[in-house]
Amino acid sequence: MRTSYKYLLLAAGIALAMTSCKEKNEEDPIPTVYNPVIDPTVDNTPTKYEFDSRFDAGVSSVSHGGQTVRNLLIQDVKTIISNEASDANPSSIKNDVLALYNYADNGKTTLTQAGSNALLVDVYENISSGKSLSGKIDADVVIGLGTNNTADDLIKSWLDEIDANIADGKTGTAIYINADSLDLNQMINKVLTGAVAYSQGVGKYLTNVSTEDNVVRKEKNGTVYNFTVAEHVWDEAYGYFGAAIDYNSFSNDDLASKNGGTVYKDANGDGKIDFTTEYNFGISTNAGKRQRVALTTNIDPNLRKTAYAAFLNGRHALTNKASSAQVGTYAKQAAQAWEKIIAATVVHYINEVQVDLDERIAGSVSSQYDYAKHWSELKGFLIALQYGSADFQMITVNELTAMHAVIGEKPETDPTKLAAYKTSLTGVADDLGTIYNFNATNVSNFRLR
Repeated sequence: MRTSYKYLLLAAGIALAMTSCKEKNEEDPIPTVYNPVIDPTVDNTPTKYEFDSRFDAGVSSVSHGGQTVRNLLIQDVKTIISNEASDANPSSIKNDVLALYNYADNGKTTLTQAGSNALLVDVYENISSGKSLSGKIDADVVIGLGTNNTADDLIKSWLDEIDANIADGKTGTAIYINADSLDLNQMINKVLTGAVAYSQGVGKYLTNVSTEDNVVRKEKNGTVYNFTVAEHVWDEAYGYFGAAIDYNSFSNDDLASKNGGTVYKDANGDGKIDFTTEYNFGISTNAGKRQRVALTTNIDPNLRKTAYAAFLNGRHALTNKASSAQVGTYAKQAAQAWEKIIAATVVHYINEVQVDLDERIAGSVSSQYDYAKHWSELKGFLIALQYGSADFQMITVNELTAMHAVIGEKPETDPTKLAAYKTSLTGVADDLGTIYNFNATNVSNFRLR
């Protein structure tokens, strides 16, 4: 049993009523370290996510506009809440958020911008029509926050809490800090990242891609496409990962928006930013943030390289009609790299929370808000981990349940318990390091971003 003794007993007796959560296939042990390498001199794998159609010469076969729209919607939901917190006289946000959550092609312009750059397309349905978040959110019970709550249930209840805070006259970040000191803006964002993007990208698409047809053109409702079903499924997974077409051309500082870096780049020089090819969303940016530490210490597999190489190699294999077994291997690599990026981000926020706890233990708190924010990001990303693939998942439901039991359902605020709480978080971080084969130095230093 690899779960730490620090909280092993806490897992005992916790009802695993969440049987709808995806269980790992115990009959198929999964190695914990993958570091695929792109070698274009050997197999001609492209170094950018560009793949021509095998059916129509000179035409791209890559299509993931719908996934780009959902990444935009997730990002813009957070922007709505953040913008209202900046308003001196905030007003109800629930209807505005639900208008994106249940988006119905009504001509809304994206809130996401690209600095002073023009956007190639800035209306959601002009990128891809018929896309919402509510139509794709995972229906599993959420581990670690009450009983029988789905992500949809929680998000709607959190929106009610934010509106209640606004009705009570609260302003600034107080509009989304609830009575339990949860940062509901972060909770909503991270749960959507897991229950939509990760659930769909890994739990649905990468899990099933090797069984999809990769011989004939995809056809749907009388429309004939220039890619196979398998190729499209793979592209959809990549779209949820959120990386630009030339992901490797972005530095880790770019993806972390540090030192003047930006998550977008006018790669084709047309003077406009294309969200589908020139912008990095969600987990692809977290990979860069975490990699800043791994590259500094030079002792962990490159999380960015592992994920991107797997996506390139897998799509290249599909384009060249590789066996389903080979495609499945690359799917596993991409899925587990994605999972490791989320896990490393959980460790990062454990480290951040421990800094906040040190301040409270010493009696010198620089920011009440930071603790709520960092704790909620920790909790939200840990929730996100549950939405991976039953076939590929590296962490078990039992392990996740035990970790949630330690972290709790709200930040610890009892002064007499802060030191013990900090120690218990170290146990969670150490166990994540064991499960995902993170070097101990990086477990300690994932604070950098």
